[in-house]
Amino acid sequence: MGEGWGDFLVTTIWTTKVSSDYPMSVWAANRVHGIRNYPYSLNETVNPSTYKTLDKPGYWGVHAIGEVWAEMLWTVSQRLIAKHGFVDSLFPPAPLANGTVPAGGFYLPQEFTADYCELWAGFAVRELGPDARVDGRTPWGGGVRTNGFDVPRVWKGADVPDVPDTPHDGDDDDDDDDWLWN
Repeated sequence: MGEGWGDFLVTTIWTTKVSSDYPMSVWAANRVHGIRNYPYSLNETVNPSTYKTLDKPGYWGVHAIGEVWAEMLWTVSQRLIAKHGFVDSLFPPAPLANGTVPAGGFYLPQEFTADYCELWAGFAVRELGPDARVDGRTPWGGGVRTNGFDVPRVWKGADVPDVPDTPHDGDDDDDDDDWLWN
């Protein structure tokens, strides 16, 4: 996961207001997709990585595992940016002369502190919901993963309204997965 956090931090630093796909280290690899198997992308056609991807041959090393984790983190971060907006400055503004923190821009109003649903939905779209599992895991990895599409139904002690169907969950009503971005 350390490799994934490294990729995620780089993609976060290089993110712009008009972010799209992000291939990692194109210059180093001299490949369109960079040094990873896929560019980091919200488009599942461009980057099809899910939790189950870790069962594929070649996904046992730290770099391959990390790129799947980084894709999940990229997806979650883009959900949070969609909800809260993008801030151009990497650093917060300095406090005012009287010691107070300037409102707006970098600092969000208090009502934007409940990101529970965005976090879980971001992981669930890459199939690491709370119902994901691995059977037969050993201390060296291995096992068989089962994707998890669900999101928790409890939020702040209250039931969350039912969400529309999750994609690829085995039934035939996968026409629309836009709920993940609403």
